Amino acid sequence: MIQEKKVLEILVQRHQQFTLGSKFDKCSNCQYKCCTAPLSVDISFADILNMALVLNETPAQVFDKYCRIGINRDPDLIRSYKLRPHEVKLSLELKTPCPFHINDMCKIYSKSTSQGIIGRPVVCSIFPEIMNIHKTFPVDQQTFNDFENSIDYFSESFPCTKDNIVSFERGQTLLYLKNLMDQELAATEAIVFGHSSFFIDVSDLQNEAGFDTFFTTEKRLSKKRLDSIDQVSDRIRQWLTSSKQPFLSSLKTMLNQLQHSPAPYISLLGQLVDTPALLPMPCKRADLLPYDISLKN
Repeated sequence: MIQEKKVLEILVQRHQQFTLGSKFDKCSNCQYKCCTAPLSVDISFADILNMALVLNETPAQVFDKYCRIGINRDPDLIRSYKLRPHEVKLSLELKTPCPFHINDMCKIYSKSTSQGIIGRPVVCSIFPEIMNIHKTFPVDQQTFNDFENSIDYFSESFPCTKDNIVSFERGQTLLYLKNLMDQELAATEAIVFGHSSFFIDVSDLQNEAGFDTFFTTEKRLSKKRLDSIDQVSDRIRQWLTSSKQPFLSSLKTMLNQLQHSPAPYISLLGQLVDTPALLPMPCKRADLLPYDISLKN
């Protein structure tokens, strides 16, 4: 198994922030549960290491059983990167619906270890509270509008995104976790794809079923759109496999290196947890060299 003591220390330190100051409890009676919907949940190598320890499996086994290449085209991406009509972002993500949602409970929510408690991915710990931090901290009008647009986008299928009260203390914790998540994802995507904002053009598939809904300019993430996202994402993954993208063949090697030679990534993870603003954004594979990352294709 991976070098458990060191990585456990880091993951426990990371997990201590997940519920710190949170009063969000709507999941106990939610009828819309994001864990039962085809909602993209981006994950990092840190999340995969975490799940491997929770489940007592290897990182490669965790990815094969529970994860996949993620296909993302949400409004924030379109605005930030000025995406063209058939461009999508690739990442790593959990399979949907969430494979850990069993008997209305999360199988990996938390686990006690010799070093403390570890558990679910970072993104699960901040959603949906992160959607409302613009009401806690003073922000400019454009930032406020961007948050409100995001809430409007999610609100039809996930009403929990609206009207949450986030205290100043919890808001600070959420910002720490958001920055940490962004940096962990950037490092992971830079290792896997060479660049943390890795886009592909899938216009070759534009006339296939469901693509018109997937690429619509709808303002809401409706159930119809959610269903189309899963359908179209599966088709794009098939297309990626048939086109033999080089990162697909190297991904398993990288996951095995996380299992057998994880020290460089664990060292970077420890630095990110202590100071979640080390890496430039977006991040390239070359940006990881100063942190002795030696995971290679």
